[in-house]
Amino acid sequence: MIFRILLILSLFIFSSLSQASIYKCELDGVLSFSQFPCSDDAVEIIVRKSTTTYESDLNKNNFYSETVIDALTQLRLVLINIQAAKLQKRDFKNQLKTEIVALNSKANKSLGKFNHQELDDNKANITASYTQKISNSQNKLDNLIKTKSDLMYKISMQNNILKFDQQFNGNTQAQQISNILNSHKINTKIRKHQDELRLHQVNLNNDLARLKRQSEIANDPQYYKAQSANITKRYNSQISSIYQIINALELEKKQYNKY
Repeated sequence: MIFRILLILSLFIFSSLSQASIYKCELDGVLSFSQFPCSDDAVEIIVRKSTTTYESDLNKNNFYSETVIDALTQLRLVLINIQAAKLQKRDFKNQLKTEIVALNSKANKSLGKFNHQELDDNKANITASYTQKISNSQNKLDNLIKTKSDLMYKISMQNNILKFDQQFNGNTQAQQISNILNSHKINTKIRKHQDELRLHQVNLNNDLARLKRQSEIANDPQYYKAQSANITKRYNSQISSIYQIINALELEKKQYNKY
């Protein structure tokens, strides 16, 4: 019997945490917050529902699963390495061209005294060396491109929001992913503070309800009025501080929400 009562109570508390609304109003010149409308002009404050899954947040708040975040982190590094491999390959081609031009220039200045067989051998050796370097760079690039494709497929299987073929292009890919990762970190912090906000609100309501019962038993309404003001002031201070933190995080997030 006791177990059933505790179970019902646990379900009630969980329901309160996930579905509670918060109302802001002013009573006798004092700003207060409550789970229920505390005056005719009470303003409801929308707090996103806490959930143990990412399903709703994936579509609304750019809150991705850890699988997606891990894949995005790897993808960002792969994209950086792809750009580096492309530059390396291009540099090898330019260096090969520069050295061949230098050999030809040296031969022309020799006015026939230059050993043409030696020139051809030098050209062949230089070409072979750079051809091998260019081939290695291309192999590295091919592997990176395959890894990129695998990661994008993995992400697409987990999340259908990130449209890479349309959204990511050119040299801005890595920066765009960095923006997504930074935005995700901020959303995680916001979510944590929203959970704290809901917990403070539930605790406030529970303390006020307990105080009201004590006042009714003692038949002392003045006691409730005096003590409830102190309790509400204490919780309002905590709630206001959390709102300030959330607002600051929302402002910080705007710089990353370009994509």
